[in-house]
Amino acid sequence: MKTRRLFSRQIDAFVLYSILLFGGFAILIALADRAPLELETVSHDVLISERFVYYWQGVVFRFFPGPYVYRVLVPYLVWGINRLTSADLIVIDLVLKTLLIFVSQLTLFGYLSNFFSKLPSLLGVFIFDTVLGFLLAFIKGPSIIETIDLLNFAILTIGLFAIYKKNLLLLGAVLTLGLLNRETPLILLPIYFLYERIQNRRIGPVLLMTFIAVATYFLPRLLIPVSGEAAWLGPNELLSNLPLPGNGSAREALVANLRLAILITPLLFIGLHRFKEQPKFLKIAAYMIPVLVAIHYVTGRIIETRLWMPVFPLLIPLCIHNISRGAKTQEKRTKH
Repeated sequence: MKTRRLFSRQIDAFVLYSILLFGGFAILIALADRAPLELETVSHDVLISERFVYYWQGVVFRFFPGPYVYRVLVPYLVWGINRLTSADLIVIDLVLKTLLIFVSQLTLFGYLSNFFSKLPSLLGVFIFDTVLGFLLAFIKGPSIIETIDLLNFAILTIGLFAIYKKNLLLLGAVLTLGLLNRETPLILLPIYFLYERIQNRRIGPVLLMTFIAVATYFLPRLLIPVSGEAAWLGPNELLSNLPLPGNGSAREALVANLRLAILITPLLFIGLHRFKEQPKFLKIAAYMIPVLVAIHYVTGRIIETRLWMPVFPLLIPLCIHNISRGAKTQEKRTKH
């Protein structure tokens, strides 16, 4: 009994210390993201605050094209808090960003804890924190776009947790909120379908989740009128991402591809090693990695590192599994 109580206290202490670390990292990362604002006190040519407000206005006052004008959750939340408190928009964003970084760490830790012990799960969070500063570095200073992407990361991680735990209520809520924020949570549907199919479960819940997702996706598109054409369709984005001869943006595309390779190749190398031995659910989720890569090449500018946040809740668990397995193998060899 005493041993059990001591073990329980150790677990509680571990979780408490982890939460304190998560909070500290969240504050530091959010403040670092805000730091370029200080340049405005030195030079009047730096327009970080104006760019921040312009994006917010473009969504709230509906002069942006799709898909940006349909990503209403964070801009309208900032608008609502501003109306209630009269707080500065950038201060509101700083608080939101800090909270979302903290929540992202907690959700990733909770998701990883389904497959690994506490220490490897904590390592997974630290891997995320390590790359997060780089993921937020492309846009100089605070941006609602990055706040949207942080919420998107948390939403995807919670969605994966809900699918694994077969929690339809949570998954439905995640899809509803997530698709008012960004379109990326749609990748949860094929993951859910494949997971249900492997377990020979009913198709009804999959159809229900699909209906919720489709209805939420189209609702803002039916209610919000836009004047311009969609900003993410056509071949221009794909061409700007490929360093082809004669391409005017070939140099930027080359830099973008090199940055992407440095960002995810080490994790891909670790995570995909002996892929067949990965836990079944993690393998199913990992099938969406090439899908996300293809989508971003076609619809976005891959040099914008923030776009790659959704890859990490799919890739980090694979890496932690192989790292944990390698550590256990080494421990056995040491004992022998």
